[in-house]
Amino acid sequence: MFYPVAVVFIASGVMAWMILLVIPRFKEVFSGMTGGQALLAITTLILNIGDIAQHNETLVAIAMTAII
Repeated sequence: MFYPVAVVFIASGVMAWMILLVIPRFKEVFSGMTGGQALLAITTLILNIGDIAQHNETLVAIAMTAII
């Protein structure tokens, strides 16, 4: 049972890292690249999830604990 638990734990950590640190950096890149065009809906959704997670780290920690 150790292996499935380890995989879930590592995957959760990677997802939290991406949502909290990587996605906000992409927002800065996309803001300069669009040239006035709207981003795709899925891109906007992912960027908004990153913003929400960045402003509510406590909720992210609770969610990550609940998943594990």
